[in-house]
Amino acid sequence: QLHSSLALQRGRYSKDMADKREQNKSEISQVESLVLSSKELVRKQARRYMEQMDKLVMSDTAIEQLITDIQKLTNEINVIKKKCQLDDRNTVRVAAEDDKK
Repeated sequence: QLHSSLALQRGRYSKDMADKREQNKSEISQVESLVLSSKELVRKQARRYMEQMDKLVMSDTAIEQLITDIQKLTNEINVIKKKCQLDDRNTVRVAAEDDKK
């Protein structure tokens, strides 16, 4: 009777161990799947981040070029304004001299 009782316990123990192994395998498989999907998500986010950084760099470069262009145009406008002011003064002087004659 003791022998059969020990055999039954051994059988239950073996079955419990087999069940636990299967459960552990299943849990490991789920964790591996989660890790793989997390890696893929991180790859996608990193790719998206790099694309956004590339766009920001291009925008920054374009803004710098616009600032440079605006500064050049402002300088050219100032030169034209000065020329116009000088031309107006010279025209007034010439007209005044003509009036004196």
